[in-house]
Amino acid sequence: MEFNDLLIFVEVYQCGSFSKAADNLGYVQPNISNRIKKIETELGIRLFERTNKGISLLPAADQLYVHSKKILMDYHNMVEELSKYKTIRVGATPTLAYSVVPQFTQRLKGCGYRNVINSTHSISELFKKLDQNEVDCIWINRDFDNKTYKSMHSFREELFILSNCDWNTKNNFNIVVSKDEDCPYRKKLMSLLKLKKYNVIDFDNLGSVLNSIHTVPNSVTLLPKGLANGVDRSLKITYIKEYVDIDLVAKKETIISLG
Repeated sequence: MEFNDLLIFVEVYQCGSFSKAADNLGYVQPNISNRIKKIETELGIRLFERTNKGISLLPAADQLYVHSKKILMDYHNMVEELSKYKTIRVGATPTLAYSVVPQFTQRLKGCGYRNVINSTHSISELFKKLDQNEVDCIWINRDFDNKTYKSMHSFREELFILSNCDWNTKNNFNIVVSKDEDCPYRKKLMSLLKLKKYNVIDFDNLGSVLNSIHTVPNSVTLLPKGLANGVDRSLKITYIKEYVDIDLVAKKETIISLG
């Protein structure tokens, strides 16, 4: 008898109906009937009396229910006790470490991961650490090889322009971006401003990008919406209808429960 058989039996016992149990568990009713029949055949006893009006419980069902509930409770307690050892290591690019990781860390803890270890690395270093099993999954905003990796969670990230000038009316200004020429925020900003004249100021970290918007006159950058609440309100925020696809990526064989 499989563990799932006990779950199905308990649901049928408590509902007193194959069809109601099927609805509650998301099965079709014939599957529930067949699984109960399988249990009865394996045990060599009848658990339910089938009639035109439905089913009625037989004494053996009462006995099996008591044992099944104990097994399920023991299993629940075991999982709860072992969860203190449940750890997940998550890598992220510097920008996503600010915009995505804090909120998603709470979700991971809600899924039973007592220890969530976050680290920040460049995009190339992230994939290296993933391949060497130094992290379990990574947050990225780039394309990836779906033959080697899989997306555990994905969403579209809204963007905004942060500036210390009226860049719409200026003919020449500075754009502050990542040194990484494949950075999606850099590429998006350059595409949006392709008809404008600008100077490029680039850095290898988010902190320097944000600092330059404060200190370098006539400067503009593009950031994920998740950072909007933390920026200085003396700066100008312009929300735009542009997006970047974000994925939580793991190796194909990795099993991660996201609840």
